[in-house]
Amino acid sequence: MRTFSAREIAHRLAPTAEVEESTFQRIRAWTAIGLLRPSVEYPGTGRKREYPESEVKKARILNALANFDVSTKTMKDVVFWLDRGTLRDDRMEETPLYLIISKTPTGTAVETEVYISGFTLTPSDDCVLIVNLKRLWIV
Repeated sequence: MRTFSAREIAHRLAPTAEVEESTFQRIRAWTAIGLLRPSVEYPGTGRKREYPESEVKKARILNALANFDVSTKTMKDVVFWLDRGTLRDDRMEETPLYLIISKTPTGTAVETEVYISGFTLTPSDDCVLIVNLKRLWIV
């Protein structure tokens, strides 16, 4: 099974060299707070952490959310869905899959849901972010 260093993941996700360093820092921060999990938690002094491909896919989603200033709390909700295996069902390979993040008009409540196939928006939602997870899933 191929693994990737944080630097390699940042290189894949960053659109330009200037953005690569900040993406690398994001990956390190997400690892520190448990949003990403390397293959070996503590590889030893002077050794790089390596991440399996599933974590590279997760980093791609987290990076897209971070680019839209999605909060860490909401990212943790998304990771909960991803870690549950919601996206790993082989039967869903051809099925559209969307992540919907909505905020109420008061801005106090944020809801995160994964919708398989179709979805509906609530008219009372003030701000909605829709992420097509199938397009982000490509590494």
